[in-house]
Amino acid sequence: KAYFDRALAYKKVGEHEKAIADYTKAMEVGPLEPLSYYNRANSYYEKKEYGRAISDYTNALAMDPRYINAYINRGNAYYSTGVYYKAVIDFTKAIELEPKSAIAHINRGYAYIEDARYEKAIADFSKAIELNPNGPAAYIGMGDALYLSRGNALYERGDGEVVTALANYSKALKLDPENADIYFYKATRFKDILSSDVIVKAYRDFLKYAKSDDGRIREAKKRLKEYGLP
Repeated sequence: KAYFDRALAYKKVGEHEKAIADYTKAMEVGPLEPLSYYNRANSYYEKKEYGRAISDYTNALAMDPRYINAYINRGNAYYSTGVYYKAVIDFTKAIELEPKSAIAHINRGYAYIEDARYEKAIADFSKAIELNPNGPAAYIGMGDALYLSRGNALYERGDGEVVTALANYSKALKLDPENADIYFYKATRFKDILSSDVIVKAYRDFLKYAKSDDGRIREAKKRLKEYGLP
């Protein structure tokens, strides 16, 4: 218990290497529990050691085959390694166990996007919006899937509402007004239909909220110069 508790404390402050060591020690002294594998897997995931994370999630699922979060996080690990079909399998299993999991639908939607299965992605994001209409992630995903599959053409959702990619990004921004990604998408993906003033504002908002190491900052500054702005 002491090793496990200390591992949790290390994880909270981002000391994942120390957390892994303590989770491992806790597992050595026993008893072995699915949560121990799951938590150590999460620390491996944060360190981008996806293979080890997948192994630990798999061990957790062997002990508890109904561990929904382990399916979701193992799916995330598969997604991060580019094994999208396995990610889809895990997200699907999580949905089977908990059909009302918005995050499982969102994550599966993104996995479908990577495989260019846009209609399936749109269906998942639509369901996620239905389950959690106040969550920006589903609207961003919906915007991505619509844009990649049909530009900004109209799309009639299952509930009868007609939407576009841009409309979904706009909705996401209302829910998450400091999301740099969405401002960048607005400025770059819809430059042919938005006014120059709107595009310039989108670039400026992107620069305002982007992290200092965002590789797109240089491009945004370059585009602003093209508009004759500093």
